[in-house]
Amino acid sequence: MSSPTAPTPVVIRGLLYLLTFSGPLALISAVLNRNQRRLWWSDSDTWVGSADDRLVGEFGPPAPGTGIDLESHPNYSVHHASTWLWSLWQLPGLVTASAVTVVAVLLLRLLTNIYDGQPFSDAAPRRLRAVAATVAAAAIIVPILQAVAVRSLVHHVQPRSTPGWMNSWDFFDQTVPWLFAASLALVIAEAFRVGNRLSHDVDGLV
Repeated sequence: MSSPTAPTPVVIRGLLYLLTFSGPLALISAVLNRNQRRLWWSDSDTWVGSADDRLVGEFGPPAPGTGIDLESHPNYSVHHASTWLWSLWQLPGLVTASAVTVVAVLLLRLLTNIYDGQPFSDAAPRRLRAVAATVAAAAIIVPILQAVAVRSLVHHVQPRSTPGWMNSWDFFDQTVPWLFAASLALVIAEAFRVGNRLSHDVDGLV
């Protein structure tokens, strides 16, 4: 087992310690920037048009077998957002940062047990299950909050083009990978649970 003073554990611990500040720093940043009520979002899924003629005129024709495309997407901005709209826009980032803090704290406690020579402690499976639950919850809650915030922003700028509640939630790209990560954490938790049981059996035999 690596000692706590070895380079790799020190780097891992240092990174986790930094990540524990994600939630507080996000909250402090939101409070400090509460007077800057400018919101901005680009709808990358909507194509407005292209300007191929302008590009050819400015840069010249492209080489054979190649092309130049200038695609434009609608950009929505609010310069003086209301308190509720600004707060709603901050929520996805705050929830993400809070989840990072929780996971970092749980992993730090798990590493402490490992470095103390007790990798299969009774608390290890519980902590890994809590990691999995936190990741899975954030993977669902954050995209939902983001979709609601985007819809509210677009509705505020142009009510007639308000999208659906979940139009900006790409489930397979934004959620599935994190649910897979949560599943891996559950598998590792089960391995630690079995390891804990075996270690108690060995202690009983001794």
